[in-house]
Amino acid sequence: MKKILLIALLVSVLVQAKAQWAGNTTTIYNTNTGNVGIGTSTPSATLNVDPKGGGGITIGNPSVFNGGWTSLQLGISASQNGYASIQVVKSSGTSMGDLILAPSAGNVGIKTTTPTEVLDVNGNPVVGTLPERLSLASMGIGFNRKVATGGIYDNTHSAFQFTHKFTASPAADYLAFEVYNPSGTNVNPLALTINNTAQIGVNTAYVPAGFQFAVNGSAIATAITVKLRSNWPDYVFKKAYQLPTLSYIKTYIDQNHHLPEMPSAKDVEANGMDVGEMNTLLLKKVEELTLYLIEKDKEMGRQQEQINQIKRAQQRQLNLLKKAVTQLSKSNR
Repeated sequence: MKKILLIALLVSVLVQAKAQWAGNTTTIYNTNTGNVGIGTSTPSATLNVDPKGGGGITIGNPSVFNGGWTSLQLGISASQNGYASIQVVKSSGTSMGDLILAPSAGNVGIKTTTPTEVLDVNGNPVVGTLPERLSLASMGIGFNRKVATGGIYDNTHSAFQFTHKFTASPAADYLAFEVYNPSGTNVNPLALTINNTAQIGVNTAYVPAGFQFAVNGSAIATAITVKLRSNWPDYVFKKAYQLPTLSYIKTYIDQNHHLPEMPSAKDVEANGMDVGEMNTLLLKKVEELTLYLIEKDKEMGRQQEQINQIKRAQQRQLNLLKKAVTQLSKSNR
């Protein structure tokens, strides 16, 4: 009787198993409408794989020793609040190119398991298509240039790069805009620079203290406006202004070999020249010169009037003399 019951139970199990799974030499499928669990007896989805910690699903055979190929692996970390990953597995079994999905803030990481931003890439991504590609790296941004290796994407065009220049002193760090020719040669590593005090340099990373902009070379512009904080020297034309005498100017020039208030050649060579201040001084000298010319014109006018008076007096004397000569001539006849 026990044997009969055992046989009946075995037949019942086999019938149920056959009702759940069916297939042939190439296909296997479940005939039930419920969920399938791998590693779990309580699947919550149509297919629920529970690796019991770190692990997941591998699509393909990554074992080179068994004739494996490049495969795809879907996995999760062992931590309860860990992350999900998508990995490419080489035929040798080495995982490459991790794509991490973090539950915290929904951040996505590439080659990092702890993404701190919406997209966190631990590597050197490239954006765009030829002929223009944008290369990113921890030290810079390259336009048509591979920042990490220095290669050129399209060698028929020039390349450009923003680079954060680290120095021995963090206070001396600066950002440089570099220029490369199509062959990859650095034409100018300091085409444009900006340091940590917002000083800007063209063709130089050195900007002297007290200046915001420095150009190492010649510059050209269609217009430049210099806004001065000091007074424009129209005060020279006010009556209260004490115009230096020309004798004082001559003495000063003889002693110093340059005009009063103007910098000497030695000063300009050592410290350069303030364009705004120099224009102010030059205008002041022009206005003073104008006053000298006005005064000289008045003096020449007075002198001319004196000359005219002398000429008129001489003419009167000459006329009198002619008259006297004429009368004397008549009396002698």
